[in-house]
Amino acid sequence: MKKKDRLVGCIVVILGIIISLAALQIPDKSSATDPGSRLFPLIGSFGMIIFGTGIFLTAKDKEDFKPAVKKGGWARLAKIVIVFILYTIALKLIGFLISTPFMMYALVALFSYEKKIPIWKNALFSIAVSGVIWFVFVKLLTVMLPTGTLL
Repeated sequence: MKKKDRLVGCIVVILGIIISLAALQIPDKSSATDPGSRLFPLIGSFGMIIFGTGIFLTAKDKEDFKPAVKKGGWARLAKIVIVFILYTIALKLIGFLISTPFMMYALVALFSYEKKIPIWKNALFSIAVSGVIWFVFVKLLTVMLPTGTLL
């Protein structure tokens, strides 16, 4: 297990370096208020280098290994993936304002499986968070969110 972790760490670091070099090839058209188009690829690549180094340095032997996801966790993980796939489809069809509260509701229910949250609290939280996200992006940042093709 230690060898595989170290190999993965090395691969992630190498990919981070390659992405950094590729990002530096992007023409810099930044201004005083615009950081430029190479900023986010550089942040991501530096993150890969840092975390790849961390994976390499913290590699453990097999006897120290404990699975991150237990039996029941795989079913929950699959449900979460399905929720995000459905959310992606719903964003295109019915837009952000309708699909996001439903996605939030489903995710809160999945993440709080042991602690039963009342339906009305989950619904209120989902609607409130969706509203805040909409307000921040549409009103403050003037970013258009998907409106859907069916509406």
